[in-house]
Amino acid sequence: MCRGAAPKAAVGLLAAILGCGPCSSQDGEAETTATAVGRVCPESAPAPSPLPGVRAEHLTVEYWIERSRAQGDPDQAIMSAGDVEQHNHSLARLVDGWPLGRDDLTGPVDRAAIAADASSRLDGLRAAVESGRLVAEDGRPLSRREVGPFRVRPDPDRVRPELTTALEPVPMRCGPRTAGLYDVPPDLRIDRNACSTARAGETLQILAPWPGGMRLARTDYVLGWIGPNASLSPPLSAAQAEALTHERRAARPMTRRAVLEAAFALLESPYGWGDTGAGRDCSRFVMDVFESFGLLLPRNSARQAQAGTFSVTLSDQSDAERAEIIEAAGHRGVVLLHFPGHIMLYLGLTAEGVPMAIHAFADYLEPCANGGETRRTVERIAVSDLELGRGTSRRSFLDRITRVTVLGRGP
Repeated sequence: MCRGAAPKAAVGLLAAILGCGPCSSQDGEAETTATAVGRVCPESAPAPSPLPGVRAEHLTVEYWIERSRAQGDPDQAIMSAGDVEQHNHSLARLVDGWPLGRDDLTGPVDRAAIAADASSRLDGLRAAVESGRLVAEDGRPLSRREVGPFRVRPDPDRVRPELTTALEPVPMRCGPRTAGLYDVPPDLRIDRNACSTARAGETLQILAPWPGGMRLARTDYVLGWIGPNASLSPPLSAAQAEALTHERRAARPMTRRAVLEAAFALLESPYGWGDTGAGRDCSRFVMDVFESFGLLLPRNSARQAQAGTFSVTLSDQSDAERAEIIEAAGHRGVVLLHFPGHIMLYLGLTAEGVPMAIHAFADYLEPCANGGETRRTVERIAVSDLELGRGTSRRSFLDRITRVTVLGRGP
């Protein structure tokens, strides 16, 4: 979701699916102020590497393992394998009317719920494409023929679930269209029709055919449409699918050292909204890190922030109070930092007492000396402090955090 600006209805719908994403060049504030000072302040520029405030040692997992000793023994399990399994079961609780955790693809299928979910998605997308708020890659409105599949009403009686496995990455489209959907003017980094990507080896459930050749399908973390040429295995039995899933996601003890190693194994890998371009967005990065322990967090960043052992809501605290709360949470377990549209994995304090995080993100705003703002493009998983954005219309990461989530011991 664009940060620092109120989303349009369709953008809000699609951003809610992922809960994270870049801001397009439509941020407006940078353009307006840049124009006001005669473009002395560039609208966009690459971010430096490493990012401001980050030193070479901050990019090593060894540094953060050593720093984590201030929070506890890095090799002590903060969640045992049994704790992980118990936590997964706890995520079956309903939040906003839907289970917080993953779907059980081998269990009974609620056809009416699937049809309702798909209908809600289609209603928002159809309104966006018919009004011209979302357009094709070249900026043109969708034709009547292209809009047709968005007008189809899901029929529970046509839901015929069939389990299969992705043999290659399978794009999960937010709507029944293989091509992208973009804001106006198009920013090709942000395909609003990209909901996620099923990785090779992941189980999918084909739900229903769709006019135009698409198929309604789901993984255990996202519902979407897949193309007619998706590379899939022959149908699987429920027992086969369950065995494959268990093999990929067997629970194991979670220590601070192991979490840091899993996160830093992905350092510098590319950012990708909805997993486009073989990248990861913020919530996919967090999901992948914890899935390596068998901990099955949701795909959406806002719901990830609700899926901890406990959480603390931030509102009007000072920067010093925020940093103190975050660091205190680190003594209880692994910490996620969330604000609307983004989520980060807290690393801890540097030797100088600066809080830092590792996260997948597209950009941040930087104030210019003569006025205006520059959008600094990151487009990767990176280590940063929480000061990025200070003095801009988006504010600093630290200022924007609304929830501190702990996975580990209770309060």
